[in-house]
Amino acid sequence: MHLEVREKNRKRKYFLSHSYRKGGKVRKERIYLGTNLAPGILDKRRRLAALELRKKLMADSVFPQKELPDMMQMTGKSDAIRGAVYTANQEKELFTALFGRSEIPLKYQYLKEGAQNWIDAAASPKYAIQLNELNLVRKISRRIRALTSYENVFDIGCGDGKKARVLLNQRIGYFPIDLSEDMLEVAIKENQKGSRIAIPYVRDFEEGNFADVTYKYKNQSNLFIFLGNTVGNSFNKARLLENIRESLAKKDYLLIGVEQRRNTMDTLRHYDNEEVFKYVTGTTRKLLSVSDALDIRFNRRKKQVEIRCSPADNPRKKILVLVSYKPTKKEMHSLLENNGFEVVEDYEDEKKTSLLVLCRPKQLK
Repeated sequence: MHLEVREKNRKRKYFLSHSYRKGGKVRKERIYLGTNLAPGILDKRRRLAALELRKKLMADSVFPQKELPDMMQMTGKSDAIRGAVYTANQEKELFTALFGRSEIPLKYQYLKEGAQNWIDAAASPKYAIQLNELNLVRKISRRIRALTSYENVFDIGCGDGKKARVLLNQRIGYFPIDLSEDMLEVAIKENQKGSRIAIPYVRDFEEGNFADVTYKYKNQSNLFIFLGNTVGNSFNKARLLENIRESLAKKDYLLIGVEQRRNTMDTLRHYDNEEVFKYVTGTTRKLLSVSDALDIRFNRRKKQVEIRCSPADNPRKKILVLVSYKPTKKEMHSLLENNGFEVVEDYEDEKKTSLLVLCRPKQLK
């Protein structure tokens, strides 16, 4: 697909075009985008036209499976893809998830301005999950130091870094690990002055382990923190925990945080606000025009919150943009023990909403 520009009488007309061969003849599909368009409007119309053109070409079997265009092509190489610096595998993962299963992994919502969307959601009084956990980390910080004697903190899915800050001082190294460079920048700014050293690492820990980072510190005492209910936001919690375990040495500790299951209506209220809408639909809105309403439900069988949005032109179609597993303490212990960890201690807030579990990798039999 490519952009055509036709100029006449000081007017610039834009078209999105694609040429292909069918039945021995060269054919061309073209969609008119507009005249004298500003860059931002042109970019948006190009992305929408790319999706429309793709559907038409797929219906005509122009693209056989092995020749499917990548996400860069389908979005007109817009900032939504090019600026996000996806790996080739992530690009295909996002493409397959959106068009193949009608879902978008939450990790892609943290890229670019998505970082600020998350910060705004976390600061919202209605979205109390992050503040409750931060207060609990403050409460147990001395106990964690006494138990682990850590020299370094590895902050997996670092967010804004404020929870890690509670655990740092000038003798402790800080190493945030995240897919989002923008999120890493915020975390480093938060903790650079309060730690011995602060080095960010861009890694997709859902895609694989990050032992290439951690092996350098295998002879030191390390505390890995995985907070913000991030494990519950993954479509595949077992694979995620396996990736983390493969990155840890036997003597390392992992502090993992989740929101426990409680009153369903109270849980769902956390997600019903404008800040959360922007946070969970950021990437989707770059690729599609979506309606303003979210479908927020609790799946009792899977014990998780599920949020879906709909394309503006097809309200019956649902795209899954968030899952958030809400375990009990017993269920969280089982999840960890079944995936290669042994529980050392756990901690709860007074209302038993936030749960932090300190664990270590165990030897597999």
